[in-house]
Amino acid sequence: MSASELPEKKSGSGMYIIGALLLAAGIGAIVVLTGSDDKPPPPPPPPTAIQADNTPPAPAPPPPPPPPVTATASASAEPVATGTGGPKGPPGPGACSNCGQGKSNSSLDSALRAAAGSARGCYNRALQKNAGAAGKLTVNVQVGPSGAVCGASISNDTVGSGEVSTCVLQRFQGKSFPKPDSGCVSVAIPMSFEVKQ
Repeated sequence: MSASELPEKKSGSGMYIIGALLLAAGIGAIVVLTGSDDKPPPPPPPPTAIQADNTPPAPAPPPPPPPPVTATASASAEPVATGTGGPKGPPGPGACSNCGQGKSNSSLDSALRAAAGSARGCYNRALQKNAGAAGKLTVNVQVGPSGAVCGASISNDTVGSGEVSTCVLQRFQGKSFPKPDSGCVSVAIPMSFEVKQ
């Protein structure tokens, strides 16, 4: 075969152009068909019903009994260091075994007055249950050499509310105050609770 007899080679580029045009037309048709659907989005699935538990709630445990009431105190009065008189700390060795023989100071007295002042909230909560609650009580607080409260008790309580007594004691029990000048001090803090007009 001679060179003049060779069949002409056709370039295959026409096929590629036709394929590209068909592909573009197909993509355009898909976009037009899917874009023209104005279907609203599907509604959210209905909420699942929560089955109510018909078991009655367990009754609340009874409140703890109030501490023994032995004194009355006034939030506006000054703390009174009781020296060797007044309640003593727990018996036996320890920081409060000889409580009442130490010496208080103005920082400690001021901190104890502030704690007594915060006890007004105890009385205000009690007024919501008993509008006629009023009276005086004294909190006897023993503060050890480190400033930690060794003990607290109530005496001369004329308020007569275990709720108030318990709440007031919680303002002192387990707390720390400024260190006394020396030893363990026993301080009587008088408080007066009356309805403010």
